[in-house]
Amino acid sequence: MAIDREKNKKLLVKDDGLLEIIKFAIDMERDAQDLYDDGYRYAKNPTAKEMFRLLLDEEIAHEKNLEKIYKEIHDFLSLS
Repeated sequence: MAIDREKNKKLLVKDDGLLEIIKFAIDMERDAQDLYDDGYRYAKNPTAKEMFRLLLDEEIAHEKNLEKIYKEIHDFLSLS
């Protein structure tokens, strides 16, 4: 009996609530962005400002990656 990998993958993703977990992670990235943005705006030390700017940029990149992953999984699940 052949294993239907696509069917199994689809069931696994649905059952694990993976999309909800990714949505939660995106929200956490946005919260971190707010924190680092505040740090950037209120820091007086130029080195601290730069650190907060770098951290903010990282969180923005994380959010974009998670949104891409979310879309790929969502589109995969919508195929059938």
